[in-house]
Amino acid sequence: MWTALDHMLAGNTVKTNEHLQRFLKSERLLNALINDPLLESWKHIKKIKKELTEAYAALAAIEKCLASMGIESGQLVFFDFCAGKGLLSMVLASKYPGAEIHMFDNCDKLNLDHLKVMSSILSFYFNHLSFKTGTVSQKCKLSSCGSLCG
Repeated sequence: MWTALDHMLAGNTVKTNEHLQRFLKSERLLNALINDPLLESWKHIKKIKKELTEAYAALAAIEKCLASMGIESGQLVFFDFCAGKGLLSMVLASKYPGAEIHMFDNCDKLNLDHLKVMSSILSFYFNHLSFKTGTVSQKCKLSSCGSLCG
């Protein structure tokens, strides 16, 4: 039985969409989506093409931002707001395996077992979206965050 991922991989869009082409070149995430049982449910997401396109478009914007600040590598810390099930975080973990990634979302009912595939996703916070006090500002101080690109 073909999955949504199978249909996407066999289709023409994957050949013409620059973001999906980057996904195909991301062997770590591609192999995990195809082979890891923890990611089995992701193969059946009807909007997988849209989700991957958006995640890799965000990655391109992040890379542009980092380049504009002269940052190529090093100790990176990412905050993924409105993270949902964490596809962007998984893309970041695949691209920057040494990065520290923190996910934030208001929904506390998500099954996030699939995040075990990417070890640099350190934490998931529910209802901690305050920039004045709480988790985000404390983590930024600890990580010496200096810039936000948006």
